[in-house]
Amino acid sequence: MSSQKNLYFLGAGGNASVVASTINDINLISNEWNIAGFFDDNTSCIFDNFLHCGPVDADAISPFLEDPSNYFYWSLMSVKIGKNLLPKLDSLNIPISRFATIIHPSAVISSTAKIGFGVSIHPFVSIGPDVMLGNHIHCFAQSFVGHGANIGSFSYLANNASVGARVHLNEGSYVGTNAAIRENIIVGHWSIIGMGSVVLNHVSPETTVIGVPAKPFNK
Repeated sequence: MSSQKNLYFLGAGGNASVVASTINDINLISNEWNIAGFFDDNTSCIFDNFLHCGPVDADAISPFLEDPSNYFYWSLMSVKIGKNLLPKLDSLNIPISRFATIIHPSAVISSTAKIGFGVSIHPFVSIGPDVMLGNHIHCFAQSFVGHGANIGSFSYLANNASVGARVHLNEGSYVGTNAAIRENIIVGHWSIIGMGSVVLNHVSPETTVIGVPAKPFNK
């Protein structure tokens, strides 16, 4: 009997393709995951020739919950979507323990870090001591999280993002490519740190900041 766990993506966009690539690297070492298919509301969607299992809704997903070897990955996250799809996620009634956490073999993670469910950690990511990562977090390639930082659920660290020691990113925080956050900073929920920005001061909830030093940006 295969010891592989089946994984189904919820959403077949760019995030899913990056996670799938990391899974391929994992399987070269441990053969842990079988990408069994994906759910997407676009019925004509093709994702790397994986099986399209139906829309992202409870009726389509419920039969797959009956098999305990089936796991899921929520990939419907971006700055454009923000928190708008969270009611859809809640409506699926998937136990949090059934969301897979995917960690690239090259990532360096402290033994004292705590990582939630549905997290993806990609090539050459560094997670320091006593870091807390919530659920449904993306840590893209070469991102860094300093010791004692707290990264809230649904946060998104783009490639080369640097989060200093004891930073608190509240739920849904987005840290753009090459952005850096000074230690001891608090970033409010569903805020956006623009690419290349240097954050030296606390960021209010649902605020976009850009620049060096980062300042609020009014669209």
